[in-house]
Amino acid sequence: MAKKKRSSRNRSKQRMPDTTESDITESAATVCEDIQSSQPQAMSPEHGQSGTLVLSRNVKLGLSLVIIVHLLAVVLPPLAFQTNGQLGQSSAVATAMRPLAAYAQSLYLDRGYAFFAPDPGPSHLFQAAITQPNGEIVETLFPDKEQQWPRLNYHRHFMLSEFLNEVYCPPGPPADFVRSDPEAAKEWVRLRRRYEDVRQSVVDHLRSVNNGAPVAIRRIEHVIPNHVEFQELDVDLSDPRLYMVMSDTALDRPPETVPAPPATEELKAPEEKKPAQENMAQENMAQENMAQENMAPAASEENSPESGEPSKDDAEDDAPQEASSS
Repeated sequence: MAKKKRSSRNRSKQRMPDTTESDITESAATVCEDIQSSQPQAMSPEHGQSGTLVLSRNVKLGLSLVIIVHLLAVVLPPLAFQTNGQLGQSSAVATAMRPLAAYAQSLYLDRGYAFFAPDPGPSHLFQAAITQPNGEIVETLFPDKEQQWPRLNYHRHFMLSEFLNEVYCPPGPPADFVRSDPEAAKEWVRLRRRYEDVRQSVVDHLRSVNNGAPVAIRRIEHVIPNHVEFQELDVDLSDPRLYMVMSDTALDRPPETVPAPPATEELKAPEEKKPAQENMAQENMAQENMAQENMAPAASEENSPESGEPSKDDAEDDAPQEASSS
């Protein structure tokens, strides 16, 4: 038993140094790693103190340019829409928009956003009349929140109806306009053909989804009630009276002639004399009076008895006597 205890003690003594050396080695390696991590690392041109990537000047300029171009593509289309009037689009906005048109259209950013507050104005829809095989005509209004769902699908149809109204051009041009401005007349014809192509594409799509049934469409304008109608008359936004059919008629029709009212005699008001004219009239009258007063003494002197000539009255008195004596 004593030999066994001694041998076990000797084994434990032999194992203790091995265990101690491994522990020391591990602790030394840990200390070295801590020391290395605590020392400042050498700065590289691509990494900062925390190890994050540091961009070069050229990369920063490139990214800034990309951000600016994208922001312009977001801002310029609504600006171009708002500056588009009867005389055309603003030349400055059109010049700035031209190089970004393809980029904005590819990302579907070329929108006007005119349907938002504070003044959204009327919205434009289109109504499709679909003739069924049994002859029944089914009318459908686009867009429709009940049929186009989710909301994004409804919004896409709404943009299609607004685009159809945006590209609308009436039939024409009138003959007088063709003679006066041939170039503008050609542009009129081109815009009309563009509208007809867009309208025909809508009709073809509706035919394809309705098994080739005949389809006819017309544009509808949904106006917004004014403040008085909304507050006092309690007009609902979906009131049928707010939906108006937009006609597609030519502009070269002769205007309607309205018969003239019967002629009636009108009494002209007396013309008012101006102060200057009144003064001139008074001066003329005063001059005439003075002239008459000056002429009166001269006439009396000529007809006086001292002059030896008979006066007018005497001549008249003598005339009957001469007649009787004769």
